[in-house]
Amino acid sequence: MKKNDQSNKKHNKNKSVMDNSMINKNYVFVYGTLKKNYNNHVYILNSDFIDNGIIKGYALYVYLLPYAIKTNNKKDFIKGELYKVNDYDLKILDSLENGYKKIKDNVKLNNGSVISAYIYILDKSVNNEY
Repeated sequence: MKKNDQSNKKHNKNKSVMDNSMINKNYVFVYGTLKKNYNNHVYILNSDFIDNGIIKGYALYVYLLPYAIKTNNKKDFIKGELYKVNDYDLKILDSLENGYKKIKDNVKLNNGSVISAYIYILDKSVNNEY
């Protein structure tokens, strides 16, 4: 094998590793305008729908837009949808959800499994108008 062939093979191997990093999947729980049949769902059309579920310890409020607040009361819960989102689309969601805080918490799916997922909640330190 020629040196250039080895170099190209090594380059292609590194390229595929970089491409794989762009398609990492992140679980994201959505409860508002990102859900199916709502206006912002277009931002996750390329994402994989996993299942419907609930997240406990949060309350849903609507003031112009829906937003979640962490209550730590396990009687409070929000119904929503779980998606697998790639890194690129997750950055887009981060921009779209500017003003919300992205945290990870457990989502109980309708199929009975529990998955750790990102959820965007109102960050009281950013916006005290709730």
